[in-house]
Amino acid sequence: MSLGRRIDEAARCFWDLAGGRGRYGSPVDLERAVAVGLPLGVVKLPRLSSAKVAEVLARIGTSGWTTAIDRPLRACLVADVGVGLVFLDGTDSEEERRFSLAHEVAHFLLHYLEPRRRVVDRLGTGLIEVLDRAREPTMAERLSSAMSGLSLEPFRHAMARDETGRAKHLRTESIEGEADDLAFELVAPADERADLKDLSGESLASAFGLPTWTGGFLLPSRAESDGVISLFRKKPS
Repeated sequence: MSLGRRIDEAARCFWDLAGGRGRYGSPVDLERAVAVGLPLGVVKLPRLSSAKVAEVLARIGTSGWTTAIDRPLRACLVADVGVGLVFLDGTDSEEERRFSLAHEVAHFLLHYLEPRRRVVDRLGTGLIEVLDRAREPTMAERLSSAMSGLSLEPFRHAMARDETGRAKHLRTESIEGEADDLAFELVAPADERADLKDLSGESLASAFGLPTWTGGFLLPSRAESDGVISLFRKKPS
């Protein structure tokens, strides 16, 4: 399936689960839609950082989550056993939080739920125990997953960044591109953008309740990103 079709299908599925995009106003109240449609909680913390995320997860008993370098974040997704938490910087503007939440919801849909669904559809519900690390896969399950091109590894983030804050790996950058594509489709659908008379970037951002820096990405000439995880977005300095 092409990336464009994946994006369209993921957005349609999300709004079906939430009961329809029209229920959530304009600009869209994405947080309320998430509460209705997904097993995903939202946590807002002032001056969010990777260390603060680690502290919260330690308090609720999550093990094995570490970060080598503490750095500021706009948002972060942590997902396991079929559910997830999105952390947002509570000091950001409403517009920034709307896009940050859309970006992390996109990761949850495309890079957590979708791979799990593919495994279950192809190999059966018994593999959920493996995905959730309740047991090790059998040799037959390892072989079946390999032959099907499916991964039985648990969902993992990619925190690696260079000294400028850029992702160190091409796969990380491309997955971030996928998440951005779906994020825009969730909060500023292409068909709704096309219906607006004023197609300037600033007007588009304002119409959909997004930060002004996103305006250029909303213009009709924007090309679809190549896309292919980093669940962590660096706060601009």
